[in-house]
Amino acid sequence: MKRETTALKRKNHPLFRRRSSIQIITEILEAAKNPMTITGLIYKARSHYTPITKYLNKLLSSKLIESISEENGKTRYRITKKGEEFLSVMRELEEIISSTAKGNRKH
Repeated sequence: MKRETTALKRKNHPLFRRRSSIQIITEILEAAKNPMTITGLIYKARSHYTPITKYLNKLLSSKLIESISEENGKTRYRITKKGEEFLSVMRELEEIISSTAKGNRKH
């Protein structure tokens, strides 16, 4: 019984819910407002190396993020102007969806 309760709590907890690709991309872009290594992005986006590298490649090819090579050999990732614009649009969409959902609950 206790295991079922713990599993149910995990299932409903925000950290354990499955996220969409857009949610993960948004979290990566938010994290990259300050230049960050891949390890930092993994922690901030609460993900793992393989999916983060997959998303980073998409973001780099879309010019939403840029890579910065440092003298010490580390690479940091930083959001671009285009990435900032993308985040702004995503925030607007979230607000529209949120307000629409709240309006539908009033029935």
